[in-house]
Amino acid sequence: MSHRLSLASLALGCGFALLLGGCSPSEPSKMQQIPPAASSQKPTDKPVVMPGPDKEDGDGPPESELPRVLDIPLYPKAKIVHNKVASAGAEKRYHVTLETADPASKVAAFYSAHGIPATARGDQAQAIGQSHNGNLVIIDVDKKNGKTEIAIRVSPADTHG
Repeated sequence: MSHRLSLASLALGCGFALLLGGCSPSEPSKMQQIPPAASSQKPTDKPVVMPGPDKEDGDGPPESELPRVLDIPLYPKAKIVHNKVASAGAEKRYHVTLETADPASKVAAFYSAHGIPATARGDQAQAIGQSHNGNLVIIDVDKKNGKTEIAIRVSPADTHG
């Protein structure tokens, strides 16, 4: 039964990937898998790209409310450099970008420990999953201009499928 459940979870994750724009190839042999702490989802080594929004509609929630609204923690001591609400058709999304001096692998480990499966390779990482309340979460981490940028995109559960 657990084997079937694992396959079902993997299929569900791939379904999300296809729904959001498909998978792109990567080099699994060079990927560092970071196991999730308490999640039924399995990490994937194929990056997923959330389709771009029709438009960014304005400022996102106040900084003090972001963890509650996104239903995920913000990376500790990271600086918020972008916080917008966006729309793609009738779907609402949140786009938040953080900066930290920490390496991508440490950011990936943080989000894995909070139930969002993550992979890391060199100066890049990606975490894809669902928050406790079912929000779809995609986090891309990349080193830019000597800082680690954490791009968080969240689609609230009440606006996607």
